[in-house]
Order: sequence, then structure tokens, then C-alpha cells
Amino acid sequence: MLEPGLDPAFAAIVEHDLRFDALVKPMHLPRLLRLADWHPGLQFVVDHGAKPDIARGAFAPWARDITQLARNTACLCKVSGLVTEAGPHWKVDHLRTYVDLLLDVFGPGRLIWGSDWPVVDLAGGYESWWAATGALFSHLSADDHNRILGGNAISFYRL
Repeated sequence: MLEPGLDPAFAAIVEHDLRFDALVKPMHLPRLLRLADWHPGLQFVVDHGAKPDIARGAFAPWARDITQLARNTACLCKVSGLVTEAGPHWKVDHLRTYVDLLLDVFGPGRLIWGSDWPVVDLAGGYESWWAATGALFSHLSADDHNRILGGNAISFYRL
């Protein structure tokens, strides 16, 4: 993403008021922050929470870098794809620390829920992820639920 040859593409995204979905892993987060510095008008969303390695409990470096990105940009973050990073026998509690951090640093106004279908079928299926979502967001208000589960996506993508 930091290759000089890509600058015209990112400039065009900004110029045409388009949106950029950043499918990155934790190691890419500092580069994504630099990209945002280079293209301050770039409107982007981090896909799948940057795919933290939940199965191995790799929390601290991801948490530091995703927090930096949230605090220093106006980007949004998708709460999706987490169950496939949590291993085949995941439980809601395996996801909770990660989702709670995303809620804390992005707030309900900058999170977008995603099903990650059909990939989610590799990790228990849509129904399990939907049930986990209900448990993970059970403490939120109805307005915050609605924002995360659709309103933020409608606004961000101008649907």
C-alpha cells in the first residue's frame, strides 16, 4: 500500500470521494496509519478488525496499533471475520476482549458489523456468529445496535 506507484490510485479514490476497504493484518496497521497520513482525505474502513490472531491470544501489539489508527484517523472498522481468526472451537469469551477494545477505541459510531459469509461457514457458520454478536453487543443501546448493524454502513458507503 505504500508503493509509490499506488499513490495515483489513492489520490483518485480521494478525488472521486470513493471509499477504500483495507483488508490488512495486524502487521500492516502501522503502514495503514502512514497511508492515512499521506492521503488525509482517504475514507477507509479496516476489514475484519485487521484479523487479529485470536487463536494464539496475540492481543497487545494488535491492540496498540489498532488503537493508534482509531485515535489518529477517522477510519471505520468492520467487526467481522473474527471467528475465523479465533480457531475452530471458539467461544464468545475468546472474542470479547477484542470486540470490547474495538468498541472502546472506535465507538459504536465507527464500527460496521459484517457476516463474513460464506467464509464464516469455516468457523461455525452465520448463525453462531450472529448469536455471538448478540452476546457481544447485548449491553449497547438500541440506537448503537442499529448503527453498528447497518446504519454506519449505510452512511459510510452512501447506500
